[in-house]
Parts: sequence; C-alpha cells; structure tokens
Amino acid sequence: MVEEELKKEILRQRFEQGRTLKSLAEEYGLSYNTVAGWSRQYKKEAATNKEKAERLALMEDRLKLQRENEELKKEVDFLKKAAAFFAKG
Repeated sequence: MVEEELKKEILRQRFEQGRTLKSLAEEYGLSYNTVAGWSRQYKKEAATNKEKAERLALMEDRLKLQRENEELKKEVDFLKKAAAFFAKG
C-alpha cells in the first residue's frame, strides 16, 4: 500500500509539476528505470481508461498553465522595469 501511495505521488509530481524522471528517482531513492516505467505505464493506462485519461489531462493542463503564468510574470516584471526606465528619461 505504501508503494502505491508513493507511486501516485511520484506520478503527480511528474505530470503536474513537470519534474524530471532523474530528479524523482534521486529524491525517492529509486532507479531511473522504475520511475520511467511507472510513467510509461500510467500513460499507457490513460489511453484506455477514461478516468486516468482525464486526470492526466488535468495534470498536464495545470503544468502548462503554471509555466504560462511564470512567463507572464517575467514579462510583467520586464515591462515594469522598462516603464520605470522610460519614466526617468
């Protein structure tokens, strides 16, 4: 049971947070191949399981939105600095 919860957490971090297989394997003391296998298996199961497919899509969407949000924050910060620079001149 503990392994199943660990597996769920690792898959969540992989697909929702965009963590690399290597970083997850190192953090949890697992082999790269184990984490990669779990990841491949989940994607394979999602191809035939509607619930898993929806969950995977939600996790991937969240990751995409987080990355877009980070980019927008950087752009806003840049524009604030540019506006301040031009306001001085």
